[in-house]
Amino acid sequence: MPAVYRRRKIAASDALTGRDPTNAHIEAGAQRGSGSFAVALAPGTQQATFAVIRLTAGQAVTVNLVAVDACGDWSSVVGAGASVP
Repeated sequence: MPAVYRRRKIAASDALTGRDPTNAHIEAGAQRGSGSFAVALAPGTQQATFAVIRLTAGQAVTVNLVAVDACGDWSSVVGAGASVP
């Protein structure tokens, strides 16, 4: 039987680098904000979505994030350059 990896939380910052979101408003579940925060997910959650909204047009937007599941932390980054609408 294949293993099922359950998501535990998503954090909008990178604990390894300490980088906060840049020029970004983040919406994840009922939480919204432009700084660092974590969203705890209900037991058994298999997927979660979030939205990143650029705060100032014409500037780059970057969000370092960490997703945590039973296997540990998974760091990634989402963003867009200044010329991307």
